Amino acid sequence: MRLGVTALVSCALVASAFSADDPIALRRTPIVTAVAKVRDAVVNISTEQVVAVRRGFGPSFGPGNDPFERMFEEFFRGPVMERKRVQQPIGSGCIITADGLVITNEHVVRRATNIKLSLHSGKTFDATVLAADASHDLALLRAQAGVPLPAIPLGTSSDLMLGETVVALGNPFGFENSVTSGILSAFNREIEIAAGGEPIHFTGLIQTSALINPGNSGGPLVNLDGELIGINTAVVDQAQGIGFAIPIDRAREALAPLLANVFVAEATAGLRAETVAGRQGARVAEVEPRGPADGRLRPGDLIVGVDEQPVRDLFDLLIRTVQAKPDQTLRLRIRRGDREQDVTVTLAAVVPPSPRELLRSRLGVSGQDLTPALARQMGIGVQSGLLLTDVVRDGPAARAELRTGDVIIQIGPHSVRNVKDAASALRMLNAGERVRMLVFRQTYGAFVRVTLGK
Repeated sequence: MRLGVTALVSCALVASAFSADDPIALRRTPIVTAVAKVRDAVVNISTEQVVAVRRGFGPSFGPGNDPFERMFEEFFRGPVMERKRVQQPIGSGCIITADGLVITNEHVVRRATNIKLSLHSGKTFDATVLAADASHDLALLRAQAGVPLPAIPLGTSSDLMLGETVVALGNPFGFENSVTSGILSAFNREIEIAAGGEPIHFTGLIQTSALINPGNSGGPLVNLDGELIGINTAVVDQAQGIGFAIPIDRAREALAPLLANVFVAEATAGLRAETVAGRQGARVAEVEPRGPADGRLRPGDLIVGVDEQPVRDLFDLLIRTVQAKPDQTLRLRIRRGDREQDVTVTLAAVVPPSPRELLRSRLGVSGQDLTPALARQMGIGVQSGLLLTDVVRDGPAARAELRTGDVIIQIGPHSVRNVKDAASALRMLNAGERVRMLVFRQTYGAFVRVTLGK
């Protein structure tokens, strides 16, 4: 009994002395510590959008008794529109590399004409969309900061525990640098949310009681170690305390093809790899002839490290490449057969295809800018767009029943006024992705779906 009293007194004295030396120490909870670790790597995203304001109606066309025709009359010729630029806070994002690569939701940056990022410190800078995947609601941005930025540590969602404390950070309703906490409520949730007029079906989501509101989208969900475990993505209307996030392991799988986009990286190792089951490395599937890795790597090699950093999957390998520059040498740790060895690869500069090459490879078309004069001459009901001058037989566009003389005016969520706009939209999409396009044929328009080629 005496020993117990002595121990209690000792603990009280220690706690008293500790709090006297640091009066806020007792208030520095694990949540406070986690937020301090990651808040500088969270960005608030505002977009400058071009919006159309209706100012009446223009001349009509067609007999007017067809619902499809009436829809396009209003869209293309009916309302007289005034274009205005509107800037507003719209979402959040996470910096994942020091050179400014940012993850967010695709719906956050959809249709944005200019993107501004702001940090907790108050610094702001421009950003560009590198690649986007509407089917997984993920996008990659490049911050134009000019200086190294703090990056959030990437965790794993494979060891999450039901009931563990999680923290959501972001920009809900425009209230910058907001923090909410809660618990991990459920795994593998399946929901459907509207996105650009079309529902997206999500599976395998994390459900959390940490409040996620509009504006939190794209922001991080972190554990108490300050590691990114999910990307906040959705809320349930009229339901408080229920939010959803994309698990980081699932996000890594979806982001890898975006990182492999030829317009994202400046340098290439000249190889194609794939994640090994169980995330035990990235296995080389193909080596580009006369490329940087030719003669150094071979199909079947398992890459398990880059510059002494572990490679668990294709995402790890590509994120190292994306941060590298042409002529930079990477030291790869590979497993070939039953032994490991180090191989050095000097990266080459990426030579992206020209806009016309991109149209040919991704759509199987050739095209030119549609001008008002050309539109009048050809009797086309729009004034600008990508006019198809050739459609490759059995190519992606041909399989979608497009033909010479058609005009593409929208690719995915992106407006197309000319060849340059079409190429910019295609750069943000992936080979094999099925994309909805708005196509005008003479005086009628229709949405079609095209599966992009390589």
